Amino acid sequence: MKDFLMRLGQKLGYEVEPETLAIDQIWKQQNKTIAIEHEIRHEGISKEEIPKLMRVKADLRVLVTYVRDYQFPYKAVEMADKVALEHFQKGNELGEDEEFLLVIGTKTPKVKKGPRNFIARRSDWLAYRFHPKHTIVSDVLRTR
Repeated sequence: MKDFLMRLGQKLGYEVEPETLAIDQIWKQQNKTIAIEHEIRHEGISKEEIPKLMRVKADLRVLVTYVRDYQFPYKAVEMADKVALEHFQKGNELGEDEEFLLVIGTKTPKVKKGPRNFIARRSDWLAYRFHPKHTIVSDVLRTR
């Protein structure tokens, strides 16, 4: 995933920096900065990954994580509600022009033989966009 994100950022014209302050990638373009964190395990993101991302000055912070495919979508919705409640409902963690994107995809359980699948189908992910400017705390984004 890190290689994919690096190539995507470069293709979009960003200068991509490798891991900084334990953040997986920082994308910079003129006066815009995007901080990206990728975490396969969703447990602990609220206490570890989100605070780590919030310490970085960025216009957009992105956290990509996964739930087991058989727990989707209910576990993803549950996780996003928890993140909203613990971090963004007060509206004071994001600056006026900052956004936070939580992307939750699916993963298959680990197996002894063969690779595990991540986001096996186009519909196997949800994204929640948190922003301080609007009365709505988050927008739900999904594929069609």
